[in-house]
Amino acid sequence: MKPNTLRAAIVAALPDFATDPDRLAMWIEKGSINSPLTANRGFEWAYTLNITLENFCGQPAILFLTINDWLRTNQPELLQPGAHHGYSHEVDVIDENTVDMHVQLSLTERIAVTRQSDGTDTLEHLDDAACLLSDSLLDDDAPLLKSVTAIWAQP
Repeated sequence: MKPNTLRAAIVAALPDFATDPDRLAMWIEKGSINSPLTANRGFEWAYTLNITLENFCGQPAILFLTINDWLRTNQPELLQPGAHHGYSHEVDVIDENTVDMHVQLSLTERIAVTRQSDGTDTLEHLDDAACLLSDSLLDDDAPLLKSVTAIWAQP
């Protein structure tokens, strides 16, 4: 599900890839399933999403902004302050105006399973909770930051 919504976001920001969709490739690697073995039978899958944009003539910053905006809603922990893993990218320079770009994102998707009265199961993709901090909370004179700093500064 997440790859489809990210593809739509990239195509909306970079319309050249709508007219020539073969230049935008996505595939999943290193997938794993995690299940807590609870009664509700829900699970999470984790994977690396690979994105390749071939013959890209735009500004790479537009692609990164698009991915960052998408991550704010769909995988916000990758943007958290101090998130040292973020995401990776590689650029192959074709000429002074053209590059091939490759981006790797470590993503997860959570699935809730609900048993219906007729014995069938309903699967629901759960949204990622918005857990980004407000920019105002990170200001040097923000009350919350001062309180936390004061607590940690105590002997």
